[in-house]
Amino acid sequence: MNARTVNSRRTDFQSVRAARRTDCQSVLPLCGRLSICPTARRGFTLVELLVVIVILTMLSAFVVVALRGAQQSAREAKTKATIAKLHGIVMEIYESYRTRRVPSMSDAEMQAIAKKSLEFDPATMPWTLNWVARVRLAAMRDIMRMEMPERWTDIQNGPQFVPVASEPALHRAYWTRCARQEMDGTFTFLATGTNYPAKCLYLVVTMAGGEDARSQFAPDEVAIDPDDGFCTFIDGWGRPIYFLRWAPGFNDSDVQPNIGTETTPSAAAASDHDPFDTRRVDPAAWKLLPLIYSAGRGGENGVWVAPKNEPSPAGWPKDKGRMYVWTNNTYNWIWDDDLKRNVLMGQPIGSTHFDNIHNHRIEAQ
Repeated sequence: MNARTVNSRRTDFQSVRAARRTDCQSVLPLCGRLSICPTARRGFTLVELLVVIVILTMLSAFVVVALRGAQQSAREAKTKATIAKLHGIVMEIYESYRTRRVPSMSDAEMQAIAKKSLEFDPATMPWTLNWVARVRLAAMRDIMRMEMPERWTDIQNGPQFVPVASEPALHRAYWTRCARQEMDGTFTFLATGTNYPAKCLYLVVTMAGGEDARSQFAPDEVAIDPDDGFCTFIDGWGRPIYFLRWAPGFNDSDVQPNIGTETTPSAAAASDHDPFDTRRVDPAAWKLLPLIYSAGRGGENGVWVAPKNEPSPAGWPKDKGRMYVWTNNTYNWIWDDDLKRNVLMGQPIGSTHFDNIHNHRIEAQ
């Protein structure tokens, strides 16, 4: 093969390459549609964009749900921590009554109390040590009622089973905090009925518990009611934490008998009797502990705290809350007109109590 032939073939090869390059460039506008040019860059179709948007939306929804669940868990943890602190303070106060001495009373004073409030008839009944024990038990419960109020009537009403002169100083301090004396000598009760169990809890913890108790709580655990200036402890959702000194009907408990779900009143009184009744003069009494509870995630307190059938007495403002007056009737069943049945104080109503957070569960203490 001579040099001329080689040069001729080289020229023909270069011509073919140039022709192919020209052909490829001529079909570039069609590459996006026909995909016949492997070296051309293609864009996203509408379907692909929609798929990407759907995937991103789903991922963002999962993230929002996860964040919301984490936020709810954090609020629950905060609520449990606050209730645990309240439980420790309240139980220290409550247990102190085991060694508390009731005021000294003469036989005449005790007989007068028994005749007035315990159905004692001196004409037909002998005055025995059993009656003395009954009066002393009622007096201890009365002191607990005055020093650990759960409603405004506990503060408004003075001694029932102890001499008036023996009214606890703490009870008078509550009255001074909640009432204002007017120029004509009358008193105006300052607190409103809204959230009264929570406001009473704050008074008990801060006034009976002392400075050490107050210092345990951060500012974000306390709220002020703008209507009356009274404070409440709040849960992780910013709602008031409620309180019942005695809740015999509360049957979702690890620390007291569960009436109606696990046992009966008579069986509970026999097997787990009231530890303050050492002489067993009240055969219907069983062990009770203070109940401190939050509405939880659902925001509804599923616990019965006041009868709805009792009329308000004369002069009692309508916004002061429904009336319930303790008269040594802790274990009494109370008729409720709305429910059309008898209930015990603290009894769960419906199913809204299942997400309540309270101190009667071991893990909450």
